[in-house]
Amino acid sequence: MSSSNTYPYPSRTQKIQGRYGFALVGNDLCLVQFTSSASSVPQMYEAHIFRHTFVSLFSYMQTSTIPGKCILQLFDNNKDEESSDPYSIPLCHFESDTGIVFVSQDVMARYVQLKDLLCPGIGRDVQRRPVSFRSHSIKTGERPSGASIPFSSMNL
Repeated sequence: MSSSNTYPYPSRTQKIQGRYGFALVGNDLCLVQFTSSASSVPQMYEAHIFRHTFVSLFSYMQTSTIPGKCILQLFDNNKDEESSDPYSIPLCHFESDTGIVFVSQDVMARYVQLKDLLCPGIGRDVQRRPVSFRSHSIKTGERPSGASIPFSSMNL
């Protein structure tokens, strides 16, 4: 994604208020929206935390202070809002009445990549066993009901 920075955490000169990003909160990868930086403690940021709930939806969980070292990616959402193109789509859209953030396909793709890197064995890159009906209740040599040819001669 070209619209995000590559710093491990936001620098003190960057405007982060209102921006979205991904951060590790506990042992979970969450979407965060920064409300401000806690100036009394260096590299601590106050943010709304959203947990992934369904496809491209993230639900509000809590507001908390996050250390800068836990911020994995920061999105430049403001760039799309200032665009003169009326058809530009923001990366994240927050609905305050429901507490749900809708994210774009690019953000969701990055979430899946980060999840695969951080949690191998849980993401979609895991090798899955091929599924066939042979492993279920049908045994080799039996004819499925209504079949006119023997099961063993079927092309699988």
